[in-house]
Amino acid sequence: MADETSEEKPVHEKLLQFLKSTYSALRTIALTKTTYKVAIYWLIVVLGSFIHEFFPPPRSYFSYTKNVFNVYFVKLGWGWTWTLLSVLVLTTSAILTSGNVILIASHYSRLIVATIAWFLWVNFFEYVEHISGSCKGESRHGSKYTCHKHGYFWEGFDVSGHTFLLIHCCLTISEEIKVVKLIEDLDKGIDNHGNPSTGPMSFKSKYWYKLFSPFINTTFLFTAILMVLWEIMLVSTCVNFHTTLQKIFGALPAFITWKFNYQYWHMQDSGVVLSAQSYFNNYDFRQ
Repeated sequence: MADETSEEKPVHEKLLQFLKSTYSALRTIALTKTTYKVAIYWLIVVLGSFIHEFFPPPRSYFSYTKNVFNVYFVKLGWGWTWTLLSVLVLTTSAILTSGNVILIASHYSRLIVATIAWFLWVNFFEYVEHISGSCKGESRHGSKYTCHKHGYFWEGFDVSGHTFLLIHCCLTISEEIKVVKLIEDLDKGIDNHGNPSTGPMSFKSKYWYKLFSPFINTTFLFTAILMVLWEIMLVSTCVNFHTTLQKIFGALPAFITWKFNYQYWHMQDSGVVLSAQSYFNNYDFRQ
C-alpha cells in the first residue's frame, strides 16, 4: 500500500504533464501545413452544411447568436487576430532582418493586405445583401438599416460573413505562425531543409532573438489558442447557421484571398516582399 502511494505522481507533476501535452497539441494544430487546413476547412463547410440541412442539431448554447464567444470574440475576430499577429510579425521579422526597419515594414505589409481584403469583402457582402433584398412588412424602407430601425426584417442573400471571417483569420494565422518554428530551427543551427547549418545565427539576429523570444513564445501560445477557438466557431457556424450557398460564398473569398496574398503576391521574386517562408529559404542569416 505504501509503495502504491509513493509511486503516485504529485498533483503539480500531473498538472505540469497536462500543460506540456496541451502545449504540444496546440503546436501540432498551429503548425499543420496551411494546404491541409484549406482542405479541412472546405470539409467543415461541406459537412457542416449537410448536417445543418438534413440533420439539424438540437438547440444549444452555440446556436444562440448572443453567446459570449460570438459577441466578444467572433464579432471582433479580425481585431483579435490582427493584434496578436502584429506582435508576432513585428518581433519575428526583427529577428529575420536583424532589425532592418524597412524590411520589417515589408513583412508587415502581408497583414496590411489581409486587413484591406477583410474590409473590402465584408463591405461587398453588405452590398450584395442590400441589392438582393427587400424589407419584409414595409416595402417603402429601401435599406437594411432603416428596415431594422423601424422593427422590420430585411430579407436578402446574406453571405456568411462569419464563415469568411473565421477561415480568413485561420489561414492568415497558419501562414504567419510558422515563422516561429523557422526561427527556433535557425537558433538551433538547423537550415531550412532540416540539415545542420554551416554557421551560427548572426550576432544581430541573436540579439533580437534574446530580446523578443519571451514575447514571441507568449504570443505564439495565445495565437494558437485563438486559432483553435476560430476552428471550433467555424464548425458551430456551419452546423447551426446560414444556407449552404451562403456559407460557400463566404468561404470562397477567404480561400481566394489566401491564395492571392500568400501563394502569389508575396511569393514573387521582384518588386514585392517575400513571405516569411520564402524569405527564410533565400536569405543567409549568418551574414
